[in-house]
Amino acid sequence: MRTLIETVGRTIRHFLAVMVLCALSPAVAQEPPAREPDPQPEQTVEQQLIERGVAYIRGEQKPDGSFERDTGMTALGLYALAHAGLDREDRAFERGLRWLLANQARPDTYSSSLTIMALSTLDAALFKKQIRRLAKLIARGQCENGQWTYKLKRGRAGGDNSNTQFALIALWYARRAGAEVDRGVFGKALAYFLSTQNEDGGWGYTEKGRKKSYGSMTATGLVSVLIARAAVTKRKVADLAGRREPGEAAAIKWLAGHLALDRNPEANFTLAAGKGRARKEITDSFWRHYWLWSLERSMAAAGVSKLGDRDWYAEGVKHLAASIRDDGSWVGSESALKATTFAVLFLSRATRKAIVTEKAERSGPVTPDPRED
Repeated sequence: MRTLIETVGRTIRHFLAVMVLCALSPAVAQEPPAREPDPQPEQTVEQQLIERGVAYIRGEQKPDGSFERDTGMTALGLYALAHAGLDREDRAFERGLRWLLANQARPDTYSSSLTIMALSTLDAALFKKQIRRLAKLIARGQCENGQWTYKLKRGRAGGDNSNTQFALIALWYARRAGAEVDRGVFGKALAYFLSTQNEDGGWGYTEKGRKKSYGSMTATGLVSVLIARAAVTKRKVADLAGRREPGEAAAIKWLAGHLALDRNPEANFTLAAGKGRARKEITDSFWRHYWLWSLERSMAAAGVSKLGDRDWYAEGVKHLAASIRDDGSWVGSESALKATTFAVLFLSRATRKAIVTEKAERSGPVTPDPRED
């Protein structure tokens, strides 16, 4: 019995010794099986399109950091890249911002507005001084009738709805960044849009020319009214969705009745001859990618996911998927770079992101630093 116990003991000790040696020997030890990487979620169609568009936009940046060596286009490019989710550490931002901030000598409405939009999106606190300075220029440049035109000069009688939309969006961003903007500026613009809305619910380009309602300008009118009304009533834009005014409802009805994603609806008119410009017939391909971004802005501001029974965003994605070029760009009557930035902003739902992050207005305005004048 004792012999059996001793034999079993020796066997166990031998087994344990072998196991220890195996554990210590790199030649014998078995590596644990490699852990399979977590599966990456499959990209949606819109994510794939955004990725290709971003690659194209980045490739169009000049060595000096600009896009087309133009202030407005550089700001628009940076704004699109930011909303598309490009890493903020990417050198495209550093290079672009350096050029943008060094080229603000002759600001106009478009470039000033787009610069505020880009700086506010990238780092509103860091660029607070620049945002406030440009906001003052824009507010002072409002036309007598409540619009804005291309040049930021006081005393102009009127402007156009496109410049006016950009000015209002920029001032909305500036207020969010702490800039003081008199509510009367918004009130004046609101009164203008409501008094010039066409009977069919839409808007054209100006009160006196191209007054006929068409897609991009009707969307422009709607987002302008909503932003202005939010500022005047001290509410967030998102809060207005449940308090629809008759003019806003009429504009949404117009958009639902004329919705088309492959063209700028009803943009058929004649551009009269002007200084250095021959008479020109315009078709509904006119600025059709700008129309898509205008649609995104207005639908985000109005909180509308469907126009009637049509999913405007899904239809837009489908159209852009079918029309993207091999190099990742889109093209229309706009340049490829402009069309691609507009398409990327539509796909990334840039305005919805801004509206979702809007905070309730503070009880009082920020007093501007007089040294910033």
